[in-house]
Amino acid sequence: MIYRLLGPLEVTRPDGRPIDLGPRKQRAVLAALLADSGRVVSTDRLIDVLWQGNAPSSAMASLQAYISNLRRALRVDPAAASVIVRQPPGYVLDIDDQHIDRAAFLTEAESARQHVQAAQWEQALTIADRALARVRGPFLEDLRDEHWVEVEAAAFEEVHTECRETRITALLAAGRVAPALVDAAALCHQYPLRDRTCWLRVLALHRAGRSTEALETYRDHAARLDDELGLDVGTELASLHTAILRHDPGLAAWPRQPGWSGAERLSIPASPAGPPESTELPAESTLIGRTTESDMIAGMLDQVRGGESRWLVLTGPAGIGKTRLAEECDRRTVAIAGRSLWARCPEDDGTPAWWPIRQLLRQLGVDADGILVPPASVEPDEARFAVYERVTAAIEDSVAGFGSGATTLVVDDVQWADTTSLRCLMHLVAALRRHPVWFVLTLRENETGPEVRKLVDTVLHAAGNRHLTVTPLGRTEVDALARRVAGENLDADEIHRLAERTGGNPLFVSEYARLPRDDRRDGEIPSAVRSVLDRRLHAVEPAVLQVLRVAAVIGDTLDVGLLAAATGLTVDTLVDYLDDAADERIIVADPTGGGCVFAHGLLRDAVLAAIPALRRQRIHASVAEALIDSHDADRSSKRAQHLMAALPIVDPRSALSACIDAAREATERWSSETAARWWDGAVQAFDLLPASEQMPDERDDLLVARVEALARAGRGQTVLDVVDECLLDAVRQGRTSTVGRLAAALLRAAGAWPWVSYGRDPAPLLGRLAGMEQFVESDATAHARLLAATAVGFCYHPDSSVPDALSRRAIDIASATGDFEVVADALLARILLFSGVAQRCEESLELIRELFALPHRHSPFDNVIAHAVASMTEMNLGDVDSATDHLGRGIAGCDLLRLPVVRVQLRWMEATLAAWHGDFDECRRQYETARQIHLQTELYTAGSAGLAMNALEWECGNLAAAEPGIVEPQSWSIAIDAANGRKAEATQSISNWLTTSRPPTWTTLGHTTLLARVVADLELVQFAEQFVELLQPFTDRIATVGHVGSIGSVAEASARLHAVLGRSDRAAELLDRAEALASRTSSRPTLLRCRLLRAQLQPPSRAREQTVTEVLAEARRTGMLGLAAQFKNSPSAVGNSRPR
Repeated sequence: MIYRLLGPLEVTRPDGRPIDLGPRKQRAVLAALLADSGRVVSTDRLIDVLWQGNAPSSAMASLQAYISNLRRALRVDPAAASVIVRQPPGYVLDIDDQHIDRAAFLTEAESARQHVQAAQWEQALTIADRALARVRGPFLEDLRDEHWVEVEAAAFEEVHTECRETRITALLAAGRVAPALVDAAALCHQYPLRDRTCWLRVLALHRAGRSTEALETYRDHAARLDDELGLDVGTELASLHTAILRHDPGLAAWPRQPGWSGAERLSIPASPAGPPESTELPAESTLIGRTTESDMIAGMLDQVRGGESRWLVLTGPAGIGKTRLAEECDRRTVAIAGRSLWARCPEDDGTPAWWPIRQLLRQLGVDADGILVPPASVEPDEARFAVYERVTAAIEDSVAGFGSGATTLVVDDVQWADTTSLRCLMHLVAALRRHPVWFVLTLRENETGPEVRKLVDTVLHAAGNRHLTVTPLGRTEVDALARRVAGENLDADEIHRLAERTGGNPLFVSEYARLPRDDRRDGEIPSAVRSVLDRRLHAVEPAVLQVLRVAAVIGDTLDVGLLAAATGLTVDTLVDYLDDAADERIIVADPTGGGCVFAHGLLRDAVLAAIPALRRQRIHASVAEALIDSHDADRSSKRAQHLMAALPIVDPRSALSACIDAAREATERWSSETAARWWDGAVQAFDLLPASEQMPDERDDLLVARVEALARAGRGQTVLDVVDECLLDAVRQGRTSTVGRLAAALLRAAGAWPWVSYGRDPAPLLGRLAGMEQFVESDATAHARLLAATAVGFCYHPDSSVPDALSRRAIDIASATGDFEVVADALLARILLFSGVAQRCEESLELIRELFALPHRHSPFDNVIAHAVASMTEMNLGDVDSATDHLGRGIAGCDLLRLPVVRVQLRWMEATLAAWHGDFDECRRQYETARQIHLQTELYTAGSAGLAMNALEWECGNLAAAEPGIVEPQSWSIAIDAANGRKAEATQSISNWLTTSRPPTWTTLGHTTLLARVVADLELVQFAEQFVELLQPFTDRIATVGHVGSIGSVAEASARLHAVLGRSDRAAELLDRAEALASRTSSRPTLLRCRLLRAQLQPPSRAREQTVTEVLAEARRTGMLGLAAQFKNSPSAVGNSRPR
């Protein structure tokens, strides 16, 4: 809206329509606030404006009525905060100066004057014309007889006159003498005693060739001054008179520089002193104390201005001043022509995914909803990273478009951010480096979950970022803050008690100081701030308090439309109540955009705490009902949240339906953890249905959906915990079918790997499963599924016959049922049991073919798992083309069904194939992507990342600096010892390894081959024969380590053992086999190893040396830096192999 004071008082809407401002006194209140826009106008001053010392007893009530009416009239958007803000000791009009015609006029008049001084005549004329066009008449023309308006009007008129003189000067400089003369004559008529105005008219007459009239005008002016004031003309005007008499050529040039004509500079009268120049300076900080913190903030902002991205985490208890310091970061950013954007995280379980990120993106002016939906073509495990990259690019583009100014992004109360947003912030820490953007996070201590702690750790690992623990105020600062808030001095005793009781917490100090003086004097300082907050809340009318209760139940941000629907009030009435709450500083304008929020979280907590439980449930029900017609994009999750909070007074069917809708919506948005939470809510609502409506299969559907959602989110240990809890509950209720369905869901929870691969401790659940067989024996379907899941759980059992027998029993029982669904579960379990196990490869492929041919409900999902298992099985068998085909089919299925866990397993496989072909850069890229995905979930406990990187570092010859990891660390410790030349340690460890019995697993062949290579490298002849025997059954294989790595050709490793034993002929035969495999599957690393070993088997010669040189050079180009070191350190390299 535009506020006009230059003429009759007028306020117009954006479309130009005027607003009815009410009666004269009400208009006078607005005029007084506009005259001091941005500054507090005390109620005493406003009362004086209205009654000029004759105020009636009802003056305060009348003033408040005028304020209320003006607020209503000036509010265009009901959701927006009022521009008239209550601020002790009065009110302040909180609007931008650019919307007030007087402020715009003053800015333009000053700009025109400066352009004249810079000899920029055309610009000066254009700006002066624009400024003068704003003046519709005398200042506040309709109120000009008010005593206080006279002073304001006189001050404005002086600036107005000077602007007119500036325009005349610009016209003369432009050679437009005629209009200059017209304006000068009009101005002289209005101000006949003003020297400067007469000076301009006299000069204009002379320039127009009317020198006689110019001299006559001068004489008339001099006579008038003498007659009326007894004064002489000024020196400048007298000098002009003399210059005209002597025909000074400089007069023809003025106001241009005299140098162009050789004339002397002409002296002109200065404008009378007007109001001080209005220069927009940044607001001074109102921060109390905090010197160290302020210095740190200033330093970080300097770094951001220099183009560096920085993160600041502010931690402390509620009310300690975290948000206030964030506001100081905001203020300093804006003061240097930067911008500051805010996102607040509400303390609500139903907060939609991406909430703070969405807020920031919207304020950056981008399509948040479009950015936060993954592209249709994205791979499931990369879906969130695709969104992260979009968010990163949006921020980078916005920052670049903003120019060199700093951008500060504040995330308030980050401890309540949803997991999806926290992970995105973690990504941004690393992704945003050299951009002038500053993230400021406020974090309430003792309320941090593991994801928040991980975010803080990530922030601190990057150079230049800071984590600041905000401390309480000292005694002096408590005194200063209390005096500022109270608007008066507090005595020393009161300050002492205040500091002692509040512990220097700024919020508590402020809340106490806001109490009326009598309450502070008569009442003891509350031991808990809640009583202070309660006193604040009791200051508003009951109807206002009721509105605040509904608002508190809705959330931190006040949605006026939803609030009106939930309370049944008209928008106008509701807004009046909110204005009353704003006057008491219970709600404030939302810095993230339009609307209002509670002034701080503790106020909302106090409102909620005062609502009886039953009333709160009714309010939740009302809000849920109001949300039915809402257009909010997050309506489903919000409605589910309120209906769940309203139980049991609402129909559980409604809550059940809402939770299912919210879960499905979250799934569509790739927020699996949120989906899992709503599936859990659906189970709770289901349990409240009448017994006659509770169908066990429907409940099982909800339980399984929750487990599947958790599995998609990579929450391995959480899956185990939830399944364990649900199994126990099923036993209590005697539901064998539930046990069976949970067991089937558990089978698929870890994708193509056994379910025990993920999670910290699967032992309790495994024990539960093993002990439940008797419970389900009467239910063949449940029995088969339980045995199947138990068998997979025992995949690492020391006696491999135990899981084998359990799995066979499961298949037998399933086959007897004739139910393809149960048979599929049993087949899948056996496939997973032998996933990656070299001794079971042929059987695994047969089982996979059988599963593919079996029609069943889970076939799309199971086929993806089967393709994933088949990819590593075929590679182990040396059929790389088939492995690649299964890999492609598995990836396509993951994309179609959105299966991030299986997709990341296949990503390991992509990397392993790349390493086999010798593309180590692609391998490392894929490994790093998979590692990042694992680290952001509970999947990292599987140890896959460390194992994969060790396999790659072995291939590249960089194993010396590696760590053993957590997957069979003994094998990698031996290899690392060997890489570091610790032969004695490696020898002893190999001896121990050979004497230890272990079942065949997915790592067995790979690690056996790895140790066989160590034996060959170190020429540990005493162990060579044993490893030859261990590898003998697999010499046509590739030594895979599941999906996550390979240790090369088994035949090539075995050939090296035979070479150590002096069996050159047998070594050559195995090399032929290895080379055939490598040539057929395009394995450059294997071919190089074979060529090097074949050369080593030859007697020393020039041809042998040439071959070795060529192989090592190609190895270095490929990235196999360790091959040269292996050759150099091997005794065989100097030709002392022992042929037999």
